[in-house]
Amino acid sequence: MTISSTPSSSSSLPSSVSSTLPDGITTMAQLKAAQAATQVSTSSAQTAMGENDFLTLFTTQLQNQDPSQPEDNSTFVSQLAQFSQLTATTNMESSMNSLVSSLQNNQMASGTALIGKQVLVPGGSAALVSSQPVNTSVNLPNGAQTITMTVTDSSGNIVDTQSFGSQLAGNMTATWNGLSTNGTQEPDGMYNISFSAVDSKGQQITPTTSTYATVLSVSNPNAGTAGSGWMLNFPGGNSMSLANVTSIAN
Repeated sequence: MTISSTPSSSSSLPSSVSSTLPDGITTMAQLKAAQAATQVSTSSAQTAMGENDFLTLFTTQLQNQDPSQPEDNSTFVSQLAQFSQLTATTNMESSMNSLVSSLQNNQMASGTALIGKQVLVPGGSAALVSSQPVNTSVNLPNGAQTITMTVTDSSGNIVDTQSFGSQLAGNMTATWNGLSTNGTQEPDGMYNISFSAVDSKGQQITPTTSTYATVLSVSNPNAGTAGSGWMLNFPGGNSMSLANVTSIAN
């Protein structure tokens, strides 16, 4: 319990009065002196108030309030509301961390299930593996009168070309069987497949190409950070975010 001095009085009560105070009564000067003795230096003070700190401050305030001027009810309710908000925020942060961890585990499971399967990867980079055909998807928003597929090896040499007739608007599927123009089997390795077309208006266009590639592994190079995400890895060192998968094939 604390007796506060009036503005006209000095910072401490006269010794004759102070010595007659009952046990448990503390003068304002004594309270300030006790607080100064236990004050933590600024350099070592905490930069953020936690739940325990708030409760300590709150109960200390109640214990040391002036009995002649107790804490206003509205202030008391406001501080309780702040405490409730702090608790809710802390619980929300814990729940969000758990949710993020759960989603990342689900992504890992989804990515692992794709190992050995083929997914559609933007671009024309293609891996010829065990002489198996390579499937591609070509986007033709306005269709095409004619379309030509060109396959080049890692040195840029043309190994095969194929021509297709008129195509309707939408996605066209084209397959390279791994053979050169003269019908010989090309060796396994990385190739590039591109398309050129003439649209319905007779204009030369370069359609957007995607190629099916086999998933070799999954990885998360930024694991533990806010921007982490699982990546699918393909032959030739190519990779793509799991979130960008639009089509899957066996």
